[in-house]
Amino acid sequence: MLPVFINILATIACFLTVLVANIARGEQLPIVLVNGIMASDKDMKPLEDQILKALPGTYVKSIHILRGKWTSWMNMHEQGKDLCHDIQADPKLKNGFIMIAHSQGGLLARYYVERWNNPKCEILITLGSPHQGVFGIPGTYDERFKFLNHFENLARFMMYRSFAQKHLSIAQYWHDSIKFNLYLKRCTFLPYLNNEIEHEFSEHYKANMLSLKHFVMINSPFETIVEPACSCHFGFYKNGSKDVEESFVESRQYINDLLGLRTLDISGRLHLLWANCTHTDYQEDIDCFERLILPFLKGKAPKKDGYMVLDEYDYDYEF
Repeated sequence: MLPVFINILATIACFLTVLVANIARGEQLPIVLVNGIMASDKDMKPLEDQILKALPGTYVKSIHILRGKWTSWMNMHEQGKDLCHDIQADPKLKNGFIMIAHSQGGLLARYYVERWNNPKCEILITLGSPHQGVFGIPGTYDERFKFLNHFENLARFMMYRSFAQKHLSIAQYWHDSIKFNLYLKRCTFLPYLNNEIEHEFSEHYKANMLSLKHFVMINSPFETIVEPACSCHFGFYKNGSKDVEESFVESRQYINDLLGLRTLDISGRLHLLWANCTHTDYQEDIDCFERLILPFLKGKAPKKDGYMVLDEYDYDYEF
């Protein structure tokens, strides 16, 4: 009996040694990449190359949603289901992963986290993603060409038609701040994703967002595609205006903690960061990768002293 007992102890000791070694070493999580509108998995290749150079041997999966660039205009719910299918079909992701998503892909990535998150996304990083939607012609074109404002006024009648809501991705996150109630009533994706209206999955969405170890939103002062650019940091125009912006901490979203983002902020898990590149260059920008993304991939997220969002915007709120 003694030799058998010794063998059992030796086996247990060996197992514990391996377990402790793995914990000490820190296993690198797989990384999932999600492209934006009018793009495909190939457009994420520069970012994939930077990841593999910095973290050799890391499993990187660049998602090819539906059938490529043109299908990126399709219904957001269908694209989200396809993203979920690809993730759940990959056994290498079953123990969790980090997701990095560009532009519209950030909304799809967040939809995955909120709606399913099985297997679990541990860290979500978005690059120039319109979290509060878009409203208007990108950049300064409408200022230079005044007639374009007429198309913006007509857009609400087109974007919220049932055909557009069923078949056009951008219509599903077209956020008309002038006709805010119309947006809440007719938009079939973003008001639900952001918990701006109560629905059957509201608590589920919030709980899944709160399960993230970190939620990172990266914006750039050179953003000219997302209108308004502050949407990349969950800001937007004030209701009833298309000129006056409302920062994230001023919003009902933050103050009422609709998605749990204020809770993430208080617990040091919400990060609003600034890159120095254009909207189309996030995937290639070395500074953005090394300074803003890589620390999270290495498990070295910056420690925050107090509320990062409040620090960044220099507001002094009392709740």
